[in-house]
Amino acid sequence: MSHELRTPMNAILGFAQILELEPIGAEAVDFANEIRCAGNHLLELINELLDLSRIETGKLVTVLQPVKLQEIFDDAIQLTQPLITANHITLHNQCDPRVTVLADPTRLKQILVNLLSNAAKYNRPRTHRG
Repeated sequence: MSHELRTPMNAILGFAQILELEPIGAEAVDFANEIRCAGNHLLELINELLDLSRIETGKLVTVLQPVKLQEIFDDAIQLTQPLITANHITLHNQCDPRVTVLADPTRLKQILVNLLSNAAKYNRPRTHRG
């Protein structure tokens, strides 16, 4: 199952990287970058799906290490930026770059992406009352 899911995703990521290197114009390079970023996130979700089966069997291994929180926030914001922009939300990462936490970086990023995605999806436009 792992091979069947990862192989097509790796091809998509590889072609996105090739497109980013080609002289195709700034907008197309931005699109290729979005494909690559979303593809990387999808690959992480595939890995997470496979990890769920490991959780059920008691074989999931987490890697706790010092993680710079601002970098994880930046990655999560970049992955959710299209949804944030589409919902007319402004988001600022004001995390102090010196803040480090002990965490599994992949799991932490997935949690933040889920939180940001849900916040963007379920955000309600502010209504002004006069």
